[in-house]
Amino acid sequence: MKEIYRIPLQYQKGKYQYCELPGTEADCLVLHPESGQIFRYTDPVYQNEIRIYSVPENPEEKLNAGYSDSGILEYVETAEGNRTRLVYIRFPDDESAKEIIYQFSEYQAEKIADKLIHANQEYARIFIEYFFDGHSADIAVRTGTPQEMQEIKEYYQKNHPRIAQKVTVEDDAGAFPFENRIEFDDDTLSVMLQCTRKGFNQELFGFAVWILEQKIKEILPELPKTENFKFISEEYD
Repeated sequence: MKEIYRIPLQYQKGKYQYCELPGTEADCLVLHPESGQIFRYTDPVYQNEIRIYSVPENPEEKLNAGYSDSGILEYVETAEGNRTRLVYIRFPDDESAKEIIYQFSEYQAEKIADKLIHANQEYARIFIEYFFDGHSADIAVRTGTPQEMQEIKEYYQKNHPRIAQKVTVEDDAGAFPFENRIEFDDDTLSVMLQCTRKGFNQELFGFAVWILEQKIKEILPELPKTENFKFISEEYD
């Protein structure tokens, strides 16, 4: 990696590769590479300290910047193969942040709902599990079939009888296979939330979870379910 990447906050309308941007020392978004393929920068709107993980090698060849009609830097992303990774997004105010995160969350919820509908399986449990620490966000649906639920109950009754007596183990999302998770685009959501006003990002995260909850409730009548089916939405730590 280079030592520092400087991306002008104002330039001509359009989308540009990093190598096409003019060099500048002032009024720019400064990306500081750190060990372990990490970018660190200060958000120019809210002055939040932001870290982006899993930055591709040779990012100067993959960084793109997009500018609005008025020439303001709107976003920075990396492109590697078919994958695009958000690095920075400009939210000038709370309302614009809420609107874009609403649209993003609606799209993610629709994708998850479509996968649930077309999975061709019976559900005993559907969980939403979520976490946000101010930097990293995670929202996912985890499912459980009747057979998986029975195996979990039998396992705990045999190997951990005290836990099985005190806790309804089949109501714990973590007891079901990790492979059953259907995830949000958490990398993008994490960047979006970090680029909003501190304090408001927690509200926006809860908003994203609520959108997914409503979408799952909307499609529940369409899904094949057991008689003892439960839909559970919980934060984990």
